[in-house]
Amino acid sequence: MNNKLTRREKILLSLFFITCTFIAFFKIGYGWIEKYLLTKAEVQQKRAVLSLLQGIYSNKDSVDEVIKTSLVKLPSDDEISTYIVKVESWARTENISLLSIKPGEIVENGKSKVKVIPVEITLEGKRDSFIRFLNCMESFERISQVSRVIMEYTGKADLWKSILTVNLFYYPMPDVTH
Repeated sequence: MNNKLTRREKILLSLFFITCTFIAFFKIGYGWIEKYLLTKAEVQQKRAVLSLLQGIYSNKDSVDEVIKTSLVKLPSDDEISTYIVKVESWARTENISLLSIKPGEIVENGKSKVKVIPVEITLEGKRDSFIRFLNCMESFERISQVSRVIMEYTGKADLWKSILTVNLFYYPMPDVTH
């Protein structure tokens, strides 16, 4: 049986083989292309990190200087009494009742030997006065961090009760006596 293919069958058969070739190339090549693009993105990300690290390393002296300058800005002792007096004057200025100030246990903060004193401050006053009080705390020159603020409405005469937890930082200077 010697059946010759018609011209139409030959064209369809060649289109079938071309389609199969494209599908095979797509299945194989797409995986390679996707892997290449992911690798390229990873390399670009690693280059960016490398250049950032090189920039930091080249500015290492200035970074060390900034750290030393920041440590100098910290008080050398806890100076908690100075802070309490300041808080009391801010409360008086903003017409807020200072109910209590409770310094917590001193905690050492990591390798830098910076010490942290958590201070819990309980106040009572009007909401707008609290906001102005917090602005005073934020603009205070001592490095501190307000870590928690709880405000609850007392229900009497538009008064709010607030409990603030403030972390005060200080850096005890090393004793240089010989």
